[in-house]
Amino acid sequence: MNMDVIEGNLQSFTKFKEGTFLHIDEIVGAFEIGKNGLYAADGYGYFIDNGKVKLAVTKGKFNPILKALRTEDSKRVQNQMQVNNGYWLNSTETQAILSAVSTEVFDVESLGYYNDKNEYGIHIEACYKSIEHISPQRYIFVFENLNFEQTIFMRKFSLDHNGFDVLIATTSQLSSLYIPLLPPNVVTKRLKTKGESLWYASHIGSNGRYFGEVVISTIYSDIYTSAKLIGILNDDSSTAKGIQENSLSQHY
Repeated sequence: MNMDVIEGNLQSFTKFKEGTFLHIDEIVGAFEIGKNGLYAADGYGYFIDNGKVKLAVTKGKFNPILKALRTEDSKRVQNQMQVNNGYWLNSTETQAILSAVSTEVFDVESLGYYNDKNEYGIHIEACYKSIEHISPQRYIFVFENLNFEQTIFMRKFSLDHNGFDVLIATTSQLSSLYIPLLPPNVVTKRLKTKGESLWYASHIGSNGRYFGEVVISTIYSDIYTSAKLIGILNDDSSTAKGIQENSLSQHY
């Protein structure tokens, strides 16, 4: 299937036909990350439920940041995210998203932990393997030593449709995967009113501080910066170059 790749801020997704802006599980392993990274259509929202900090993951149609960018200037939305430390929704707006069938909810305390660099999130080491029916060999992230909540969560970032318990990334040199999360104590400080939530954009990139580290962010707010976006352009858009998904994606 031919997809189009464009460079721009997150609002550039409006150049795509509705519903074609790709999600992370459609991107990882099929496209190179590139220098500035990739935006995806997923949305991440933090909220408190019965005293527990939760993370909601929703698809593009229900992503409140994408919805706002269809009607507002991207710089204005970004300013709101900076002032509020995230894109803020009231309880009514939050409940509407949580009620969507495609929205999945996870317990943040069961997902995240601090590593030796005092970074909170999920940390997975890469390894180099060959997998049957996939050539050439690829660097992959093997889902080992994860609890149940982490395992379910990680499958949202996987092209795991043939039973492989792996996340396939790229042919480039890799060392680790880091998925940053907002620590529960930070969420409770930022959310003061019952039922409200803070939302963030989806971005895949590399960590400049640590060679070979891939970062899939659930706390990305700098939506005015330029990155790749992948989808199918509207008929009246002619600013992008069409590309063919590479052979890896054809195995799934």
